[in-house]
Amino acid sequence: MKRIISLLILLTSLSVITYAAIGTWRTYMAYGEIQEIAEASEEVFVLNSGNLFSYNPNDGGITEYNKVNGLSDVRMSHISWNKSSQRLVAIYANSNIDIISEGAEVTNLSDIYDKTMTDDKTIFSIYNYGQYAYLSIGFGIIKLNVKSNEVSATYNLGQAVTQTAISNSIIYARLKDGNVLSAPLSSNLLDKAVWQPTTSYDPSIFNIDTKDWDKWYPTISTLQLDAPRYNNFGFMKMYGGRLYTCGGGCTQAADMMRPGTIQVMEHDGRWTFFEDHIDTITGYSFVDINCLDIDPQQPAHVFAGGRTGIYEFLDGHFVKAYTNDNSPLQTASTVPHNNKNYVVTQAVKFDDGGDLWCFNSIAPSQSLISYNCEQHKWTSYHHLQLMYDKTRSLENVSSMILSHDNQLWFCNDYWRTPSLYRYNPTTDDLTSYTRFVNEDGSVLTLSGVKCMAEDKDGNMWVGTNAGPLLLTPEEMDKPNPVFEQVKVPRQDGSGLADYLLNGVSITAIAIDGSGRKWFASETNGVYLISEDNYNQIYHFTRTTSPLLSDNIESLVINDESGEVFFGTDAGLCSFVSDATRPEEELSKDKVWAYPNPVSPEYTGLITIVGLTLNAQVKITTPTGVVVAEGISNGGTFTWDGTDRNGRRVASGVYSVLVSTESADDGVVCKVAVIK
Repeated sequence: MKRIISLLILLTSLSVITYAAIGTWRTYMAYGEIQEIAEASEEVFVLNSGNLFSYNPNDGGITEYNKVNGLSDVRMSHISWNKSSQRLVAIYANSNIDIISEGAEVTNLSDIYDKTMTDDKTIFSIYNYGQYAYLSIGFGIIKLNVKSNEVSATYNLGQAVTQTAISNSIIYARLKDGNVLSAPLSSNLLDKAVWQPTTSYDPSIFNIDTKDWDKWYPTISTLQLDAPRYNNFGFMKMYGGRLYTCGGGCTQAADMMRPGTIQVMEHDGRWTFFEDHIDTITGYSFVDINCLDIDPQQPAHVFAGGRTGIYEFLDGHFVKAYTNDNSPLQTASTVPHNNKNYVVTQAVKFDDGGDLWCFNSIAPSQSLISYNCEQHKWTSYHHLQLMYDKTRSLENVSSMILSHDNQLWFCNDYWRTPSLYRYNPTTDDLTSYTRFVNEDGSVLTLSGVKCMAEDKDGNMWVGTNAGPLLLTPEEMDKPNPVFEQVKVPRQDGSGLADYLLNGVSITAIAIDGSGRKWFASETNGVYLISEDNYNQIYHFTRTTSPLLSDNIESLVINDESGEVFFGTDAGLCSFVSDATRPEEELSKDKVWAYPNPVSPEYTGLITIVGLTLNAQVKITTPTGVVVAEGISNGGTFTWDGTDRNGRRVASGVYSVLVSTESADDGVVCKVAVIK
């Protein structure tokens, strides 16, 4: 099957625009490790950290290739330039294939990826011979006609081939065990019997061609790409217009010892990185950082936690590590005593007074702890309710948040004790939610409580493997609270309803400026649900959108721009939504429109931001005729540039008249339209 897409080119740099048009998708791919280099006619292709870019040596320009601007997949594993066809063969880890021309046309060949088979489909290497590319695969060899963009032949040899070579009209296949098969090119290569073991060959035919690497690595390695270093985004937080991210890892779903890393996207789109070679200072591992928070008294002051304790940073520089010998934190009871590699602290949160709260998981006799930064004082608030048994505290406490009434909430994402907790720092009262019963009296069987978010009405939305649950303020203090599974009417005349996202494992939740709920899932991508909970506005998956993967590990919203970030197991991408955080008051300095002016070729939405909740908006011509009006979505209003009859408006300067919901205040901004 073929799919041809014109690739949109991002020239000269990988930087981003602060405010993009609504509906825009972006990727933020890592370029931390050069893997393969392929020289083309006028540019050099580089496979870096599973992602692709090209470098133009004539002007120094860099072009990023990704799923948003044309590639068919993620996690690229091999590249090779086919000189005869003047095209790049790009192989993905899942055996999907893209063929890319220097003119940026991408053809997807998904034959191998789509084919259902029990054979190993791993592609180990690419060998070019004329207009053909021979792919060494887990069951034999695939012959691609790169010029015509098609699979020419499949040679199923019944065993893994790691390298292919052709010499003197003989084709050679090096097997995974080191033995070699050969056959005359003129023979019927589809017949497995013609492939015979051989020792009569020049071993140098299998030497990997390094001329492109040797020629270009010194230059490529010095390029300054404004991008993340790692594709790991297990935790994200927006603060002060910056996107703070941690790698994540060391959970029941991803126990993979991810590098300890904190990557920050600044206001202008630049990426900065916290000091990360901390293991050379502490003498123990710096891996699996799962959470962080920013000191409200000093925003440059950041604490992060994970598998190996808590780390303090100032202006991105390491200050101190807190572990089992300089704090109340304890080594996990499942490993030898004093092992600093397992001081599990996967939840941290500052309160409004500047005290840091954290949870020490799997600890023998510790759980909830606070740290006063000014006094450098640790205090334990240990509760027996926070113990799984006499030997360990709850195994995987995460997603610690502070509610509007300064209550500390956290959850345990572990199958033995899936649970939710509310703690009052003022009274030391702890409320445990360990039994989950819905409004129909059904007891829900949960394997973990994964996340939570509070909406503007004080409801707590809880993400579980059974789907999202809703805990209202009225139920929070009851001895047997009811967790509502919102019922969505089928609207088919049956009078029946279904539970909202029933059975979808929810990994992250965010509430946008208009009260809508973004639900991230473990295997089903991302959902946007309306404020009234009854309508599905979006369902993004990797096959229906540029979303990089259906496994979403983290999700966060930039309330100023409406950009929603999705931290997937394949990297970071985002979608610019049509809702921002509403302002408390209308201000002329905060209300503005973009793009402005609106160029003749622009066909997207014109966006007005800086509005109050449910603000009334009217757009008028220079003569005062109303061409559009409506209510803001959170702090945003969008206009498609047409009048009430759907016709594109004429050139001119249009007034945007904004008033509050009660119409007791108003401001005006201008939008210039060029037709």
